[in-house]
Amino acid sequence: MDTTYGKIPRNGQGLVAFIALNILKGFDFAAKDTVETYHEQIEAAKLAFVHGLRYITDPRIMNVSVRKLLDNGYAEARRIGFEALTPETCSATKPLTASE
Repeated sequence: MDTTYGKIPRNGQGLVAFIALNILKGFDFAAKDTVETYHEQIEAAKLAFVHGLRYITDPRIMNVSVRKLLDNGYAEARRIGFEALTPETCSATKPLTASE
C-alpha cells in the first residue's frame, strides 16, 4: 500500500514527523495495536525529536540539509541499536552537513 504524506513548509515538527516515519519504514510490523508496535513508534518519535531539536532551525542558518535528515541511510543508521535506546543513551548523531 502506497501512502503519501504532506506537511506545511518550514514546519520543524512536520520534519520531525517525517524523520520518525522514515525510521519506522524499516520495521516490519506484524500487527497494528501491540505493545511492540507502540513501543517502536514511541521510540522513533523520541529519537526524531532529539534530532529535530538538535538540527532543525531557521532554514537560513540550518547547517544540515533536510535531504540529509530524511536520507534512507541516515534512518537506517538510527535503527541500529534501536531497542537499546534509553533517555540516557539517546543523542543526536550528526548527519552529513549540507555541503557534503
